[in-house]
This record gives sequence, structure tokens and C-alpha cells, in this order.
Amino acid sequence: MEFSEDFLTSRRGDPQHNPTVNSCLVRIPGTINSKCKEEVKVIQKWDGHRPPINYLLRDFRRGLINEKVEKQKLSSKEKGRRKRDGPSVSRNTTIPWIEKLLQIPVDDYRKFAIWRILAPYLINIKGSSNEDAFTMIKDWLNKCNSLRQIDFNPNYVVKYNINSAKKAGYLPISLDKLKMENSRLHNLVTHS
Repeated sequence: MEFSEDFLTSRRGDPQHNPTVNSCLVRIPGTINSKCKEEVKVIQKWDGHRPPINYLLRDFRRGLINEKVEKQKLSSKEKGRRKRDGPSVSRNTTIPWIEKLLQIPVDDYRKFAIWRILAPYLINIKGSSNEDAFTMIKDWLNKCNSLRQIDFNPNYVVKYNINSAKKAGYLPISLDKLKMENSRLHNLVTHS
């Protein structure tokens, strides 16, 4: 979709437009473009000539190859950075506010806490095994369940987030970033 938009507009299409299979938007001549409040104009009318598709297929193939090469470059850069930088915290380090969170039940934002805080902390900072991390998070969820009934499948959510944290190697959110992203959870951790 992106290739066809770039190719057919000679890369002069709307840079903010990101077409996908699910949302391929077409701007109809004579209508108003709501983003820039201008009428959509026809720059050149079709002359009725159908060009051979071979040229389009060649360029499309080149575009796919270039896209694959770019993804490989980004992937290898990311792997190199992850190996070079790695988690900047050594194994078995503790982060006091996360340890505190593990001790206090919360009535909301539990999936967020598992995804952004607990799973990456236990796997990538503490170096816990999947089983130990699963047990610790499930114990925390049982405490939370006493405040308000859990409305999701805890086994699935916990296992999924543990596997994601292990696979991607991401670190838990910082306390400052937590304040920006989820001030209520931040207040629960800092004022309990």
C-alpha cells in the first residue's frame, strides 16, 4: 500500500498518510481535506492509456527488497546496541519502589503494572526464572483480587508478559516516566 502511494504520486503524497490494508484512505477530488482545510484537486487527468505493468512490478520488487534491507539494518543495529548497552543494571539488583509495589495490592492498572513494571523487573533486572516470576506476580494479583475482582485471565496475561520481557529484553518503566504515563499508579506506589 505504501509503495503504491509513493509510486503513483511520485513521492509527493501526504507524508502524514500511512496507508494499510485495513485503512487505505482515498482523497476524492472536490472534497475538503480535513487536515489542511483545502479542496482536493486533480493535478492531471487520466489519458486513458494503460501502461505495461512490467515497469510497476520491477519497481515494486525493488521497493520490497529495499524495505527488507532497511529492516535488517535496523534489526542488526538494535541487536548490536542491546549487546553493547545491554540492561544497564546488573542482575539481582533491587529497585525499592517496585519491591514496594509487589507488597501492596492495587485495585486498577494491574495489567499495566505487569506489562511495564513487574515482568521486566523480575526477568531482566532480578534475573528470576519464568516460574519464579510467574509465582511472584500471581501472588501479587491474589492480593489485588481482594480489593477488586480481576477481570482478565491472569495466567495468560502473566505468561505473555514474562515471555515478552524475556524475548525483547526491555527494562521496567522508571518512576519519573510512570508519573507521566500513569499518575494514579505512581501515587499508589509513592504514597502507600
